[in-house]
Amino acid sequence: MGWWIAALALIWLQIGFVLAMEGRRPTKAVAWIAVQLPLPVLGLLLYWCIGSPYIQRKWFRTRASQSSSGEEQSFTATVPDPVRDPRLRALLAGIPESQITTGNEVVVLSDASSTYKAIFSAIERARTDVHLLYFIVRDDRIGRELQALLLRKAEEGVSVRFIIDGLCSLKLGRRYVQELRDGGVETYWFLPPISSLLQGRANYRNHRKIVVVDGEVGFTGGINIGDEYLGRGSKFDCWRDTHLQLRGPSVDSLRQTFETDWLFVTGQRLEMSSRRSWPSRPLHSAARTYEAADAGEVVQIIPSGPDAPYDALQLLLFGAFQAAEERVWITTPYFIPDEAVALALKIAARRGVDVRLIIPHQPDTRWVYWATLAHVEEFLQAGVRFYRYGKGFVHAKTALVDRMLGVVGTANVDRRSLFSNFEVTAVLYGAGSLDMLERDFMEDLQVCTELELEFFSSQGKGPKALQSAAQLLSALF
Repeated sequence: MGWWIAALALIWLQIGFVLAMEGRRPTKAVAWIAVQLPLPVLGLLLYWCIGSPYIQRKWFRTRASQSSSGEEQSFTATVPDPVRDPRLRALLAGIPESQITTGNEVVVLSDASSTYKAIFSAIERARTDVHLLYFIVRDDRIGRELQALLLRKAEEGVSVRFIIDGLCSLKLGRRYVQELRDGGVETYWFLPPISSLLQGRANYRNHRKIVVVDGEVGFTGGINIGDEYLGRGSKFDCWRDTHLQLRGPSVDSLRQTFETDWLFVTGQRLEMSSRRSWPSRPLHSAARTYEAADAGEVVQIIPSGPDAPYDALQLLLFGAFQAAEERVWITTPYFIPDEAVALALKIAARRGVDVRLIIPHQPDTRWVYWATLAHVEEFLQAGVRFYRYGKGFVHAKTALVDRMLGVVGTANVDRRSLFSNFEVTAVLYGAGSLDMLERDFMEDLQVCTELELEFFSSQGKGPKALQSAAQLLSALF
């Protein structure tokens, strides 16, 4: 009888522990309790390794110091006029560690071919330093091209620093990285799997994609380094994605984010270069890219991650969707929103806002796709319209809200990006940038099929069970 009491006490202690740790995310708490009830000891071990909240460390969040050269006029705390809602204006202006910058040049890159061409061209012209951070790097043709270019620039005396998320080590292998290190490229893993498991951090991945060259030109968006992004993979012959090329003071914000991650993985603080006067200069242009109408674009770079005491990405999306009056157009490969973002979207649709989402027709990960479908039916009932992309795989991560702002970044509209991943998001306020994103969205719609409620009513019990199971699993992370 005593061991039954001890077992029950252990279960209750575990439940109490999870509830205490997950007070901000009740859905996740319920999911982990459902795992721990049948597997009390193993469930607690799994929760520690991959589910427990990230312990915030002040030293991690310390930003590299910025020197001033009298160019502060490029930075402003004023949200541009197209953002009319006073609550959204206050929210955007008050996001910590994020600056609204003017005088930027923006190019939207709408496929991997033009993105790699622009990035490689910028690295070719590097004179002082190249900083790269990627979630995925493949040891394939494009990966080898990048490696050779970085080794050559290091040999020329350019400081090349490379951060790769530790999850990549499972497939990338040590040889690729060792060759970079042997050639003078400073290369580090972000939270390698074994150490992150022991620290209870395996679930917290660096999902950012950042390239900064000489502190003058920067890149961010959805595209990693791999042949599949060029449509050379075995699964998809076409890969639709969106990346940004930036020039101007917004690049300082990208570099600042990289330097914070560099401080975390190496313990070394990089000296932030002085802010520049940013003379107007044309950016690289390629197929399916559109240049901004002028050099006065307003851009806000918002880093987010589990180490921060606030959920910046969730606040951004919730506030923007609530303020929408005409349209919310979203493209995302994974749609597993939290309760707040979901409610904002459904209320917007009920208010008559044109809410549309483009999601994949062909999934790259089936259980994530099933979890996405598990959410879609209730949104359709609220008036949200969904379109499945029919030309390969859509991996772009964009949003358009009225004529107020556009969002391009590394984050999906899912709980992982909202709470667990380290992400970086660019908020674009210029009319030229919004025109580029609108044009891409409308072109993508041409190869989409609208998803109707009849799709779900015709489903059997098997698919619905899979979707419900995937929805429960998605809440664990």
